[in-house]
Amino acid sequence: MSFQAFRKDIDVMSENYVIEWDKNFADDLNVVANVFLSHNPTLWPTIFSQLSTQPEIFEDEDEDEYGLQDVLDCSGGDLGNNELAQAFLQVLRGEGFIHLVDWKGEDEEGELANFAADRFYELTKNLTDSEELRNLLVEITQEDEISDVCEAGDRYLDEIFERIQTELNKRGFQIFDLNEGSDTYNMVVLPMSEYKKIEDFNTPWLEVQDFLS
Repeated sequence: MSFQAFRKDIDVMSENYVIEWDKNFADDLNVVANVFLSHNPTLWPTIFSQLSTQPEIFEDEDEDEYGLQDVLDCSGGDLGNNELAQAFLQVLRGEGFIHLVDWKGEDEEGELANFAADRFYELTKNLTDSEELRNLLVEITQEDEISDVCEAGDRYLDEIFERIQTELNKRGFQIFDLNEGSDTYNMVVLPMSEYKKIEDFNTPWLEVQDFLS
């Protein structure tokens, strides 16, 4: 894999950051961005350009719409592939595409079911179908329902993921995790046609991960 380094220019770049992305990763990430941000196709290219040349712009809270200062603060001044992936996730979270779920389980019963139904509605604008889906998902992911089929040591969350994914798949949609290698799931719902465009995205810094493979 080839690396593209952005050299510092005192006129346009901060002296506080060393910026080096893997070009292949950046290009692949742009493909993923095109799927999510088709409604605003210049959003990610603009942010990427700013991160690549003037990352200090995000130190100004008035300019930092997506909380990218947190990424800069954690970088130690070195902006590499991991920081680029984190910045991308911050943008998707800010745009409302991602729901965070801890690996230990839902904060409250029905959390994932309601998220999936909400996203289904946002993508279809069909209130009747989305409410029918919500009622079904809430019912089949109740703790009592899950405990009847889980053996000792099994994780309820895996069963919840699989049940929701099965029902969404029947309707032409997919729920999946944008896996960043942490203890938190970045849950996303997309139409299957859009998911197919990114299902093979797999890098050391970020990958698409479903629950029935």
